[in-house]
Formats: sequence, C-alpha cells, structure tokens
Amino acid sequence: MATKPLVTISIGTLILSAGLGLFVSPSTTLAAPNHLVINQVQVTGGTGRSGDDFIELFNPTATPMDLKGYRLVKRTASGTSDTTLKSWTTSATIPAYGFYLWANSHFTGLGITADTTTTQTIADDNGLALRRGPENTGTIIDSLSWGKAKNDLVEGSPYPQNPPAHTSLERKTIGPGARQDTGNNAQDFELRNPASPHTSASAPELAVAPGPTPAATQTSGIQPNPSPTKTSTPKILTTSGATRLQGTVAVLPGTFNRTTLFLANPALQVVLSSGDWPKLVLGDQVVVSGTLSHTGTGTKLTLRHATQLSVTSSGEPPIPTSLGLAEVTEEHEAELVTVSGQVNQTSATTFSLTDSTSTVRITLKNRDLAWPKVRPGQQVTVTGIVALSSTGVRLWPRSPSDILASNAPPVQQTIDLTGTKSPNQYPGYLFLGLVVLILGGTYTWEKYKLPSPLQLIKKHLTK
Repeated sequence: MATKPLVTISIGTLILSAGLGLFVSPSTTLAAPNHLVINQVQVTGGTGRSGDDFIELFNPTATPMDLKGYRLVKRTASGTSDTTLKSWTTSATIPAYGFYLWANSHFTGLGITADTTTTQTIADDNGLALRRGPENTGTIIDSLSWGKAKNDLVEGSPYPQNPPAHTSLERKTIGPGARQDTGNNAQDFELRNPASPHTSASAPELAVAPGPTPAATQTSGIQPNPSPTKTSTPKILTTSGATRLQGTVAVLPGTFNRTTLFLANPALQVVLSSGDWPKLVLGDQVVVSGTLSHTGTGTKLTLRHATQLSVTSSGEPPIPTSLGLAEVTEEHEAELVTVSGQVNQTSATTFSLTDSTSTVRITLKNRDLAWPKVRPGQQVTVTGIVALSSTGVRLWPRSPSDILASNAPPVQQTIDLTGTKSPNQYPGYLFLGLVVLILGGTYTWEKYKLPSPLQLIKKHLTK
C-alpha cells in the first residue's frame, strides 16, 4: 500500500448537517494536505474513446510549486512496477491554490488546452501516483487507485468502482482551497458527472497577495505553511452549496454579539443563530461546516447547530496584520488588523481616524464596556476586525485594550468674548464675588475707622 508524508488533524466525532451527507466517525482522521494532490481523474470517454484520459493536480498551499523532478506514474490492477505517464525535467509551475492538467494527446474533445500531454493512457482498475524522484523508488507525494486495484499505489482502500464514461473521480473539498486527505481513496474521492477539468490557466480557488517565487525543489510531501506575516489572509472567491473549512478563532462569541465569532486563516465571520457555542478560547483550531452567503454587509458562514463546529487543537491567538488607513478596504473583510491615525471626529459609539491619505470609521460595538475616551487631535492605534456596513467599511475593536491612545493634546486657553457661561460655572463666580465683598468690606471699615457691625447693633438697641 502507498505511504506518503501527510499532515493530519484528529477531530473526534464530527456530525455534519444532513444536507452535507457526511459523517466522520470517532476513529476517522480528517486531513487537510499541504502538498500537491491528485484532484480529478477521468479514465474513459466511452466506447471507442478509451484514450479520453486526464489527470488534474491541485496545489492546496499559498505558495506556487514547481513540478521539476516529479513524475506521474501508473500501475495495473496487480502491477508491481511503475509506468511513467509524464516526468518533468524542466520547470512547470502550479499556481497557489491552482491546478495543472495532464491529458492523453489523442483526447480531442477535452474542451480546454491541457498543460501537458503524452501518448500514455490510464484504464479501469489502475493506480496512479505523483512521485518525486525515479520510478518505483521515488517519494510518493499522493496516489489514487480505483476498481479492483490491489497494487502498492492504493491508499487505504481503492475507490470501489471504475468511473463511467465522461465521469471523473474527484477529491472531496473541505473548504475553499482545501482538500480532504485521510489516506483512504474510498473515503477521499467521489464521482463527478460530468467531469470538469481545470488547468494552470484556470482561476485559483483562493486569491493570495504576491508571494515568493516557485519552489525549485520539495524534499518531501509536506510543504511548510507560509508565514502569516508574508502574505495576506486568503479570501474566499468561489463557493457553492455547503462549505466546510478549518480556521483559527480570532474573535470569541459574545465579543460583538452572542451569535457571531470570527476566524483567521481564512478570515471569515461565522454565525450560529442559537448562540449555543461550545467552549472556545482565542487561538483554537476549529473545523466548521455551514452555508456561505454574500450580502452587502459581508460574507458569512451560517451554522444550523453547534455540532457543525469542532475544536481540533489549541494554538496561539492570531497576530493582527498592520495596515495603513488607505488599505482598510473590502479586500481585508473579516481580517484582524491594526491601524494608526489621528482622531478627527468622535461620538458616543464611534470615532474616526485620519491620516494624509484616508479616513477610517471606528465602531464600538459592545456598549457595555468602558471604552477609553479619545479626543480630536490624539494619535491613536486601534486593533480590530474589518467589517462591512451599508455605509462602508468599518473597524470593530474587540475590547478597550484594542485602543491605544497617546497623551491628550494640551487644552488651549481661550477667552470667552460672548459672555455666555455654562451652568456649572456660576457657583464659582458666586463664591468669588462673596470673597471680594468680604475683603472689600473689611478694608473699608479699617480705612475709615467705621464701627463694627456689633457696635452698630448695640448702638441701635440703646436708642
């Protein structure tokens, strides 16, 4: 049986909604590979079209990958040695979260131009592998077998049937840019009818900021995860139906309201209307499954019940991305970011930060917290979630500690020429007037040797 490097995440029992039609038992390990995978395979176009074969590869990482040094190989049902379908001796790049397509050179009805072709074919009861290195001994990066295959390229169990004409075996998706890889072909693949191949020219599933150049080599099937400080958080571009993905808890339920949390990697708002969340802490790695929707107020993944979220492990809280005010746009929706600027407008629940290029509105969502007071002219640094509203992009701090203000600017002393005084000024003026009256009276009595008030009273009584 095939063995290969694999990054796995044990998640225990995960029951998904009936609409997904999936159940992962306590003994099942859900795996999200971070190496190249065989993503889709067609073996026949029907009678007389046995050469209508293709193999689609997928890169589930944020880094473009080079196929130089790799090869696609096949084995018959009980074969003991490889036959090379295609070997790459020069650079051939698979984009980040993108595809690469091999096809038989006689497949004229493919509909798109394959990235590479050869005259080799695949058939019923075969096994495939993507190797790095020579035939038979090179490292197996990924493999797939189907039908009655019993060769050493089988992972776990082969997919139990041969795909019919114009139908492909396709790897299951567990989220945008992520594929299921439990090490069992029977569990990780499903039939797709009709087949729908993609090439390196097809749109990637996720968009990433410009990153490093393609890796020249890969010494094992494990591709290190890119550092979050080197690329922006991937954004969801295409989804349909139910969506299942992994992420890191960046904002806990109850921070903004009891029904919402935010994930990082990918950045996404997750909603559970019942608010009956399991116990969570910042940095928890979770798997969630729900319905993705796009509205004027952002992208949301809605869960129907709490069992659609499972904690897989604990981790460090996500680190905010530092942005300039002009960079706080829809492109960073749901991301945890840090910005700095000068306060120029304030109200009870909002204030604005501005610099020489742009202005961002800060919204204090939780009114029960004791938020710090900021004043126009202060330089303030704010960490929060980029949120969309009907009136534009906003930044939502999570707690008072997310707002760091410099010392308040000095209060300018002014002279009020209008004669208008606020009500709280009058007691002070009355007291000052009384003091002046007493001192003035004392001075007058002393200067003119006037009788004291007590002497005047006695004099009046003796009359």
